[in-house]
Amino acid sequence: MVIVPLRQLTDGKPAGLLDGTGGRDVPGRPVPAADAGGDDSTSGPIEPSGGPPPRAGAGARARRWLSGRLPGWQPRLVAMVAIISGVVAAVVSTRLFPHLSMNNDEGIYRLQAQVFVSGHLFPPAADPAASYAPWLAVLDGSHYVLKYTPLVPGLLALSLWATGGYWAVLAVLATAFVVVTYLLAVELLGDRTVAAVAAVLTALSPLVIIQSGLLLPYLPTALLLELFALLLARGARAAPSQRPKLFAGAGVAAGLALTVRPFDGVLFIVPVLAWALFGPLRRTATRRRAAAWLIAGAVLPLLGLAAWNWAATGSPTRLPFALLEKRDALGFGIRKLYPTDNPHNFHLADGWSGVAEHLRLLGLWTCGGVVLAALAVVALVRRRVRAPAVALFAGGLLLSAGYLFFWGVWNAAKNWAGISYVGPFYVLAVLVPLVLVGAVGLVDLFRWRPPVAVATTAGCLAMTGVVLAGAVATNATFTDQNEQLSRLTADGAQQKLVFVAADPSFLMHPTSVLANPPDIGSAGPVYALARGSDDFGVLRRFPARDPYLLRMAGDYGHSADTPIRAVIERLRVERGATLRLRLHITPPAGARYLYLKVTAGSVRYAYPLDPSRGVDLILEIDASGVRIPGRPPALGEVLSTPSQPVLLTLEGLGKRGTVTPVDGMWVPVRALPGADPANPPQVEAIVPVEEVGRLGSLPGPALVVRPA
Repeated sequence: MVIVPLRQLTDGKPAGLLDGTGGRDVPGRPVPAADAGGDDSTSGPIEPSGGPPPRAGAGARARRWLSGRLPGWQPRLVAMVAIISGVVAAVVSTRLFPHLSMNNDEGIYRLQAQVFVSGHLFPPAADPAASYAPWLAVLDGSHYVLKYTPLVPGLLALSLWATGGYWAVLAVLATAFVVVTYLLAVELLGDRTVAAVAAVLTALSPLVIIQSGLLLPYLPTALLLELFALLLARGARAAPSQRPKLFAGAGVAAGLALTVRPFDGVLFIVPVLAWALFGPLRRTATRRRAAAWLIAGAVLPLLGLAAWNWAATGSPTRLPFALLEKRDALGFGIRKLYPTDNPHNFHLADGWSGVAEHLRLLGLWTCGGVVLAALAVVALVRRRVRAPAVALFAGGLLLSAGYLFFWGVWNAAKNWAGISYVGPFYVLAVLVPLVLVGAVGLVDLFRWRPPVAVATTAGCLAMTGVVLAGAVATNATFTDQNEQLSRLTADGAQQKLVFVAADPSFLMHPTSVLANPPDIGSAGPVYALARGSDDFGVLRRFPARDPYLLRMAGDYGHSADTPIRAVIERLRVERGATLRLRLHITPPAGARYLYLKVTAGSVRYAYPLDPSRGVDLILEIDASGVRIPGRPPALGEVLSTPSQPVLLTLEGLGKRGTVTPVDGMWVPVRALPGADPANPPQVEAIVPVEEVGRLGSLPGPALVVRPA
């Protein structure tokens, strides 16, 4: 990128901010023709009044030179950068995230898009439905209801239908984001040079680069909010005959944004809307007409959302977001993501820590980062920014403040910590006003001290390069792990039935590799949750497939620095009057107390073990119960319900004195009806017989079950 000292460069236009007037009108300056026909006294460009006349000198000579030699360079630069951004989005999607990212919400959007392409509204539920439950889905009769609304999956579905992949729509969105950022900056700031700088800063921001390749709603939402602000600002200064279509378009953009992320949309829109209705549209009649057209534009998207809600939840006003767990909501108190999740008492301090971490990372994941934020503050303090841009900046601040009351921001920042790898996505919309206002300060710095500005820009670009390189490297690590896992489970793809030992009991978690298409079994391996007795039903549904069990360490995919472990074992159905299983137990390092817990139905009992050495035990299963011969349980009673699946769990006492699970697995068991009353009834179980593959360098599972 060539950095030119931009002293008052305005391409021959009355830029305001860089013509020596400090963004103020000069007495005698003509009002553009498009603004002269407004019915409000402020229907022209909204700028403060007063200020000294423009200065002649080196800046003016440079402006005249650029106007004569390089006419229209800003739009051309932005067009080139926008196209490059689209290409980068496609490359990031297909090369860096071919198996999606560590944000498992991507799998939800991908599945919904696949469902739309298959001609359904919701994923059909195969029997037994709980064995194929997607991440955070709710079973409703014969289908699953997914967590999110349909606009973004609909866009992805168009790309999938047209190209067979998602890269096309991601490229279009990334390109549009850069272009609309430029147009919005021209509209709000009145200067093409500042707007071009803002567009370039947007395109170079690691947060935009990474998010542009993901199947997530944050960049589309920010784009819609930009369109709303752009059309609203244009409508506020347009001639009366042009206002209806501009305000209606702004309403459509706002309505679409509200259907994707209602909370973000409301908080971000309110300050900009307040500026328009109580600033340039100060006349009561004009304000009413503008509000009417805005509402008219927003009605259709909101009616579509109401129809979707009705189909998904039975109520037009109830979003499917909290259908699975009502405590996944705004406000303070006990919060959970899914019913079996550990409850968290969310309070204001948590909200503050989550928002602070997002804003801290925004300072790193935005091109210019903290320096750009400082320049933005300077521009605001010096009153170098017009009122609509200030309103946009206020929308970003209000959105950040609103997230103090949403526990998901804390969860992403402190519990899951995924924003360290895919960026502080919750505040992506805040990047827009930060870049626009920061660009004013940066160009002012070029005008005031070009050498300082060049050094500052070089430092910002270097910092951005370091952040982007780190993000690419860590996400490449996750992708490599997912690629290895895909090869581990998809070898002999048409014949594999892979039971996944997952906690919580959802597919597409902890990785989107473990996902079925809407028509389960049509291609590739079939994934099913290892749940116990339901596993027999899965085997009946796919009798021609070879069954396997995939066991992963509980922290798989949690951090790029955490070693991973995944083991795949071949399964076999064992039958007989008495089944004997050998349990090989390897105590984890540092355990001070260890016991084996056996659970079936409501009955539970435990066997103490020596934590200093490995041990082999025999587990007997027959029609009368389950037992370990020669070792009486320390807790509980002999099991007498062999038709219940048996859950084996290793638990230990760590160095801090807390009891933690070490390993565990289901052994599906059921009793068979006896054909001859004289013979003892038989039982059958689905048992691992051998390990056929392993991922990672960690030791194998602490609990291994084999036929005796």
